[in-house]
Amino acid sequence: MQAEHLSLKILIIDDDEDDFFITSRYIKNIPGNNFTVEWCYDYNKAIELICSNEYGLYFVDYFLGIRHG
Repeated sequence: MQAEHLSLKILIIDDDEDDFFITSRYIKNIPGNNFTVEWCYDYNKAIELICSNEYGLYFVDYFLGIRHG
């Protein structure tokens, strides 16, 4: 019997694009994944997206410009 793969929408909140690419590559290399990975680099936009409840998982950089994640 084969396990069903869950569909999961993931938001990576990070102001460093290289860190986004590295993290998203790790996620996308998970065998059998069915993940949608999106990126947000702006603190205010990130708050808006978190409040939208569209995502099942968030990876948040601790330092976002002058703000803390």
